[in-house]
Amino acid sequence: STSGGKLLLDGGNKSVGKRLYGSENYGDYTFEADIMPISGSINAGVLVRAKNAAIGGNGVDNADNVLAGTDFIQGYFIGLTKDSVVLGKQNYGWTQIKSVAAEISFDKTYRLKVSAIGSTIKVWLDGKLMIEYTDDDPFTQGAVGVRGHYSVVKFDNLTLKAE
Repeated sequence: STSGGKLLLDGGNKSVGKRLYGSENYGDYTFEADIMPISGSINAGVLVRAKNAAIGGNGVDNADNVLAGTDFIQGYFIGLTKDSVVLGKQNYGWTQIKSVAAEISFDKTYRLKVSAIGSTIKVWLDGKLMIEYTDDDPFTQGAVGVRGHYSVVKFDNLTLKAE
């Protein structure tokens, strides 16, 4: 939903989900967003080169499991936790690639910037380069998006620039 012109992910203490924007054919780009954690676990951020999103579950035992669905996508997640900035690769599951210490608090806005150019992902938090990673088997195209996992969070000033 929206609140005061901001995208709000709010399902209470069990807020989980993702939302994609744009084309799954986007290639090299820089994506930026303001992120304000409100409550919950502080586990929210942006998706880049995201595609093939699914609701979640294996279709039998766990069909349409929204909790599992946060990871049912292909692409990269760059997020904030209470004590770090993380980069992970999602291929219908979650693999953490890198985590860098950072103090993240509720009710404070953070500017997250991610460039996805070729096989290299770079991440800045409030203008400071935090992560640089080159993937040997990269996703090279995909949409942008937002994702949260047990977090109530506001997103604002989302910008996308082709590189």
